[in-house]
Amino acid sequence: MTALPADDLVVPARPRRPQRNRFRVVTMHRPLPLPQPDARRAPFIGLILVLIGAGMTALLGLNTAIAADSFTQQSLQQDLAALQLHEQELAQQVNEAQAPAAMAAAARAQGMSPSGQAAFVVRRPDGTVQIIGTAVPATRPPPPTPPPGASPAPAAGPASPGPAANQPAGTPNAANPPAGAPGAANPPARPKGNR
Repeated sequence: MTALPADDLVVPARPRRPQRNRFRVVTMHRPLPLPQPDARRAPFIGLILVLIGAGMTALLGLNTAIAADSFTQQSLQQDLAALQLHEQELAQQVNEAQAPAAMAAAARAQGMSPSGQAAFVVRRPDGTVQIIGTAVPATRPPPPTPPPGASPAPAAGPASPGPAANQPAGTPNAANPPAGAPGAANPPARPKGNR
């Protein structure tokens, strides 16, 4: 193969394009009409709008119900706090009324007197009964003094002395049975270990 001289190889030049003007002439055209919605799309668009409206209405109703419930909850919490405070006050009043000093004062106000020393009746397995301790009767408190300015009530004495008036004070009779007798007013038997 023979080599061609470099001068023989001529690359043809590209034809030049005519230079285009970069500016365009704009002519006044009528605007193109907007495409009309397709008749098949109208029900779908309506359905979407209805769903959005229903969702917004439901959301508004839900918000309103939540706000109303929060007001009700706050009111009920305030009522609960007031009731708990009242319950604590009542519990404190009960504790104060159950105190021994308060119960003793209430008993004195009702005319009761503190009991004396108690005696206990013990029943043994063989059927015998033993009395432990000596019963001391309660002392009667003095009658309340009448308020100043009130007329004292006349002392009513017995019209005819009964059989107890003729007997000495220590002698037992039907009105004053001896301690430990079946008719005597003794406290109920209570063992020492049980309460």
